[in-house]
Amino acid sequence: MNNLVNLTFNYCVELLFLVADLCGTTYEMVNIILFVIGMPAILVIQFVIIVFLLGKRSKPLKTL
Repeated sequence: MNNLVNLTFNYCVELLFLVADLCGTTYEMVNIILFVIGMPAILVIQFVIIVFLLGKRSKPLKTL
């Protein structure tokens, strides 16, 4: 199991290096964009959608 975790981590790091190389930036910058900016933005958007859907669900249904 530990080997699988190490392989997955190494694959992800290599992918970040590849993306950094393709974008002409550094590994650290890609890491910051992904985990400091991207992930919190996704979580906030997901939270807003969930609150919106819960509010929509709690309204009573109209009957004919």
